Amino acid sequence: RTLLNEITNRDIVKLNSWFKETKRMRGAYKGTIGLSDNTINIRRRAILAFFRWCVKMEYMKKVPLGLDQIPKNKVVAASSVSIDVNRKKIITLDEFNRLIEAEGNPILRSYYRLAFNTGLRRCEINDSEYTQIPDRNGNMKDVLRVTKTKGDKREEPRYIPLKDKSLLTDWYICKEAQYKVGRITKGFNKSAKAAGFWIAYDKTFHALRH
Repeated sequence: RTLLNEITNRDIVKLNSWFKETKRMRGAYKGTIGLSDNTINIRRRAILAFFRWCVKMEYMKKVPLGLDQIPKNKVVAASSVSIDVNRKKIITLDEFNRLIEAEGNPILRSYYRLAFNTGLRRCEINDSEYTQIPDRNGNMKDVLRVTKTKGDKREEPRYIPLKDKSLLTDWYICKEAQYKVGRITKGFNKSAKAAGFWIAYDKTFHALRH
């Protein structure tokens, strides 16, 4: 064990190496070696906040170096392909059609179609409500009402139009199934790989929304 007042920059180097070498124990990327840059940044912020508190309380003399945030515009390697994380991630129509063809689970196909045609997140699909509202001409149209978004945050209701009745059928299927986010992600990754276009952190379920 290392006491707080004995922690040095060398210990932080070891910690950063552990971030890149540890095996993920849960989630869609379970078994993958190395944490994502976003996860590393979150953990570094928490550790840095703790160290600053320790310095304030005089448990440590100074905060060790090496806990800087990884720049968001960093180019990362995924599946031997270099990508810019700031580049907008999309699934093309051709890739989407191949995904649907490769997916053997009809419930997951419904999730994919809803995300691709409405831009809803996985959690938003599960939590949305069906209703009808009048259009400019006074005709009633089918919409999904969303009040909960990323991070379980509440916001003003959004009304997402359903372009055709088949999407309403997909919505009923998803609402009944209530698949967990991890199950949806794993299914997508498996089918995207089978369809030949999967790239970690780039060709993801989230990219269906764009």
